[in-house]
Amino acid sequence: MCVGITGYSLTTILVLFSRKCKDLRSAPTNWKIEMDYLHPVSFGIGVLGVLVIVFGVLGGLIRFVRSEFSFARGLAVDEERKKLRHVLGYYLLLGLEFLIAADIIDTLMKPRVQDLAVLGAIVIIRTIISYSLNAELKPERQPTPTPP
Repeated sequence: MCVGITGYSLTTILVLFSRKCKDLRSAPTNWKIEMDYLHPVSFGIGVLGVLVIVFGVLGGLIRFVRSEFSFARGLAVDEERKKLRHVLGYYLLLGLEFLIAADIIDTLMKPRVQDLAVLGAIVIIRTIISYSLNAELKPERQPTPTPP
């Protein structure tokens, strides 16, 4: 038998649900409705993350092609290439954050030990990727000092 859920945060509700309810059939009716809303929300956040990455890659591809045409004409493109890497890295990081959020919501809906282990591995891998991208882009974000 599940306990009532009025006045609890979403995280507390999900923890109570994972401990007291074996499946959605034993949950109160209003809980089933709340859990049903989380599936499309999680999916939407995941799709948003993928769209952010695709948008960033397409924008980066356009910038790259423009940069290469400028290079072919003999123009200096070093700063443009650095900006391209910075913008593309930004979109990748933002998209990864959305995907991590979607994974967290998915795991909260079905908190089994195996799902938590998979989520932990995914979060660790994506966090390492995010950290690496941030570390790589950090020197490019710092303004270069102008000589006097």
